[in-house]
Amino acid sequence: MKKPFFSIVIPTYNRPLDLKMAISSVLRQDFRDSEIVVSDNSQNTKSEKICQKLQDKRIKYFRNKTNIGFYKNLYVAIKRASGNYIFILGDDDLILKVQTLSNVYKLISKYHYGYIRLKYVYYKNFNYIFSHFNTNRTERDEIKKNQPNADVYQFIYDAVFQFISGNIFKNMGVIIPELASGEKKPLIEESQINFLYAACKNYGGYVDKNNVILAKWSTVIGGTYFFDVIDNRIFLEKSWDLIFPNLTKSEQQRLIIKQTNDMVWFLPSLKYYTNNTNVIRHIKRTFELNRNLIYNPKYYISAFVALTMPRFVWDILRKVFQSKKRIPTFEFQKELNDLEKYINQ
Repeated sequence: MKKPFFSIVIPTYNRPLDLKMAISSVLRQDFRDSEIVVSDNSQNTKSEKICQKLQDKRIKYFRNKTNIGFYKNLYVAIKRASGNYIFILGDDDLILKVQTLSNVYKLISKYHYGYIRLKYVYYKNFNYIFSHFNTNRTERDEIKKNQPNADVYQFIYDAVFQFISGNIFKNMGVIIPELASGEKKPLIEESQINFLYAACKNYGGYVDKNNVILAKWSTVIGGTYFFDVIDNRIFLEKSWDLIFPNLTKSEQQRLIIKQTNDMVWFLPSLKYYTNNTNVIRHIKRTFELNRNLIYNPKYYISAFVALTMPRFVWDILRKVFQSKKRIPTFEFQKELNDLEKYINQ
């Protein structure tokens, strides 16, 4: 049986209406050589019924016997995919343009990239779209195959790979033994970095800023993974555990310096989601990792803001920031109208 070119992988949990919209944004694509793999952590049949009502043979629905957690579910979904390329899509995110899969197929056919990252923007509704942390921050759009390991990892991090929707990579049959056996709770990096690294290292990577993912904006505060300092370790160190075996000592140190410097303005967000005690722990640990921060005045400003600003002021500033980053809907008006009409039919 012929393999589909794309496997659209959608891990989901108790969001049947959002899931319907996400799947619909795939079904409307003008490129049809694909399958849609839905891996459901829910312990009810609501999402399953949604998939059945859509009546498309490309949809392959699976429900886990128990809730195995988001990142293990993502890994399981990837392993269930049979396509030549895997396209990860969050269950509440949307593919904006109807030609997205066609455009990505043409890119791969011409340049044979192993990893492609699509640009993403946030939406509260179809009349309120804004950028936040998106792929415009990348320093370069392309990396060739067989580049130094440190450069490959930095390219993937700069592409904000942690945001799962719009990560597209060659299906190379990578297996992560710890996740396959269920021996431990996975990190977000473990769910993706091994796949993305292998594909990017062997075939090269590209950041596609022309094709867009609409990411649903949520104000729900997640778990402690990104924010809490646990056992005197910040979340980056868990990620480094995975990649440092492939790097030299000098490459490791260069990555530590680069990524801790990139986190200078992260402290106010850290305070927003946790507390001053955790911020102080974070400052202490990052200074231990990168002594050069002692001479960085921006870090002191960021730390002062984080430790002194009341949360309600930060709420106001976030709203102001979003309004400044708001994208005029006319830039995507036709695509938005067509998408809304399709998913509401």
